[in-house]
Amino acid sequence: PAGRTIPEWFGVQAGRSASAVAVSCEGRRWSYREVDEASNRLARWLIGRGVGRRARVGLLMERSAEAVIAVLGVLKAGAAYVPMDPGLPAGRVEFMLADAAPAAVIVSAGLRPRLGEFAGVVADVDDPVIRQQPAAGVAGPSADDVAHVIYTSGTTGVPKGVAVTHRNVTQLFEALAGDGLLSAGQVWSQCHSLAFDFSVWEIWG
Repeated sequence: PAGRTIPEWFGVQAGRSASAVAVSCEGRRWSYREVDEASNRLARWLIGRGVGRRARVGLLMERSAEAVIAVLGVLKAGAAYVPMDPGLPAGRVEFMLADAAPAAVIVSAGLRPRLGEFAGVVADVDDPVIRQQPAAGVAGPSADDVAHVIYTSGTTGVPKGVAVTHRNVTQLFEALAGDGLLSAGQVWSQCHSLAFDFSVWEIWG
């Protein structure tokens, strides 16, 4: 996958194993085809609202299959996702919104009030308007575009957003693939907050 983007890498797997389970959560399972199509719909919805390459999109969501689909949808739109843990204090969320200046924020049901005075585009991940978008693929980002901006804890000062490119992510997994750590049939748990960088390993591994 070196030189590829995360959506391209995912697309290879989706083409190879379309009906295989990609994500399971709380008793429900999504196939690679279902994740691919759902994330395409979200990407198209975002692009239709002016979100594209080099934009940032906030994610204020709990861990869930919908969160994984939202991450992929943001990446397919060409944007970078900025995860914000719903458990963070209001002041920290406000700081991240002001510092990252996302063009849009995707929220889980009931979390919109946590955005305070944010004036950008806001989408509920379960909005039926998103599900009505076409499921066909989109152009997507380049390997050197930023995939995510994850903030440091700020325990030693002001939190800082660390930007990581698609190339950085896919090269990590290419290196591991040769060691036999990544193989078909494995199940990976996703137990860390999206706002913690270990979640990147959990989702894409």
